[in-house]
Amino acid sequence: MTRPALPRIVTVLGLMAVCLGAATTDNSCSIRDFLKGNGNNDNQSFVTQLALINANQQETDTFDFGERITMQLTVRNTSSDNQSFVTQLALINANQQETDTFDFGERITMQLTVRNTSSDNTAEVQFPTTRTSDFVVVDPNSNAVLWKWSTSQPAFAATPTTLTFQPGETKTFTVTWNQVGDNGAAVNPGTYEARGVLVYDDFDLSPLESNNLGSSPTQFTISRP
Repeated sequence: MTRPALPRIVTVLGLMAVCLGAATTDNSCSIRDFLKGNGNNDNQSFVTQLALINANQQETDTFDFGERITMQLTVRNTSSDNQSFVTQLALINANQQETDTFDFGERITMQLTVRNTSSDNTAEVQFPTTRTSDFVVVDPNSNAVLWKWSTSQPAFAATPTTLTFQPGETKTFTVTWNQVGDNGAAVNPGTYEARGVLVYDDFDLSPLESNNLGSSPTQFTISRP
């Protein structure tokens, strides 16, 4: 009988021991890079993921020395990977008109629609936290994120969440951006790209990665005042 999960469990426990025991001169440690990977087995139809959560109920890869670390394991049935969605992002101005050109400082509404293309089957998308959707603005043809919606939101609860789509159902997710970047400063006039997604694996690392849970990057322009 094979036990494919055992080496990974041993690795996790060993890393935790090193992390807690070796931090004599540093106040924090990081182990996510060592855990990177989905932990699935070629002969199984599941993907396992480990989320590390701090005392403030936030998922992170850095912890204070001696801080309690919550480890949350999620197991996903990969048969859902064959589900097909169509995702589209609309950018809407202050006059409620879809456009690709905005005045400097104008509030931009981003409206993501996600449709289950199956006319017969229900589709489910699972998330490790209550964050189900997200939006980013980047420099054109770049992964350099200027603004991410979730960055300014309160911490998302570490509660596994499932979105269920009935056959042919479309769900809509909407946020508004005031043209202020994550650095707290207004972005300059110019051309940018926006994307809306249902949060897929590694979205935070690769926000423009090709995935049917994310819209194509939508280019838009902020005009000079």
